[in-house]
Amino acid sequence: MLKLLTTFLYLNSISDNYLNPEVSLKRNLFNNYTYNSRPVILYNESVYVRFNLKINSLEYFDQINEKIKLNMEVNFIWKDQYLNWDSYKNNIKYINLYDEKIWKPDLELYNSASFPKKWSEKDSTQLFSDGRVIWNLPILYSFSCPLQLKDFPFDTQTCTMTFGSWKQSKDFLDIKLGYFENNSNYDLVDYSDYSHNEWDIIKVNYTMEDVEYLCCPDELWTINTINIKLIRKYHKYMIVIKMTIFLTISSFVVLCFDMNNYRRTYVLVFIPLSIIWLQLYISSKIPVIEYSTRMEKFILTCYYVSTICSFESGLIYNFLNSHTPNFITSNFKKKKKSINSDDLFNIWILDNGSTKNIDYPSVKKFIFKFDILFKNFLILLFLIIIITIFFD
Repeated sequence: MLKLLTTFLYLNSISDNYLNPEVSLKRNLFNNYTYNSRPVILYNESVYVRFNLKINSLEYFDQINEKIKLNMEVNFIWKDQYLNWDSYKNNIKYINLYDEKIWKPDLELYNSASFPKKWSEKDSTQLFSDGRVIWNLPILYSFSCPLQLKDFPFDTQTCTMTFGSWKQSKDFLDIKLGYFENNSNYDLVDYSDYSHNEWDIIKVNYTMEDVEYLCCPDELWTINTINIKLIRKYHKYMIVIKMTIFLTISSFVVLCFDMNNYRRTYVLVFIPLSIIWLQLYISSKIPVIEYSTRMEKFILTCYYVSTICSFESGLIYNFLNSHTPNFITSNFKKKKKSINSDDLFNIWILDNGSTKNIDYPSVKKFIFKFDILFKNFLILLFLIIIITIFFD
């Protein structure tokens, strides 16, 4: 402990000429520096700040609440008129700043959904001899992104980020998207390293404008609007579409069973229930909206078709295998006449309880033809609707 104290007193007693020149330079620069004031000598002069963005990844896309979080890097450049030195004197062209407090621009995301978070404890700040400051800020931005889901799951979404100063107008802080030192060899919004399992960025547009608000007449505020266009990778949802199509085709296949087979109706009843579970799965992925998506139209079409198949099968089966009333059966028993299913179908029950024979083979042939025509019509209608939904 005594040794450390002696070393500290010694270092403070020797001349700055013997110290690390960077340490001496920082002492001189920050001796009377105030970081909470704009770095301009003339009060009426605006601080000219330029920034650009790099999108690293999409942290999450909460589609239910319509919020998105991006992992980004924001790079700033401006000139601090109080922080400059003669680089030829000490041969130092720039220094890295760590814990030193300097003025930094006020840039806010207007449509933010939560406080931005730094994903690194230490950001990178470089100070050059002419007063230029380059600040690289790693940050997580969470913001609202209203969805347009009519084409879901083959949809594209445009998420908008609106940046600007919250405290200072253009007269005091002119902060815009721009290139550093007129170097236009890179994009102002770079997404070349971006990757995500479900969403791809296909285009980024940005605009810069000066806006006058009602609250602040005769003052212009610099607004930077960035539109990020994303396209969904629909592979996961194609599995659901294929499963639904398979279930609907299964309805058509089961409908080809014999009309007198009760298993036909029994199986057809459960197919719409399976489609309902697929719809519930899709509904859990998107917010509540007032219009139908392509996926919902498709699933509802399959549900209606499979339900109609089950109803048609059930009606025909009941018609072919219905039992005669008790009073007719008792009359035949009195006559000691045995009755089979064909005989029962040959009986036409009139309103007054009397009966007459009809031609059973011709009726059964008619029902058989109706069943075939119904299946063909339903299949054709299903194909037309599906083509309309997906290729409209």
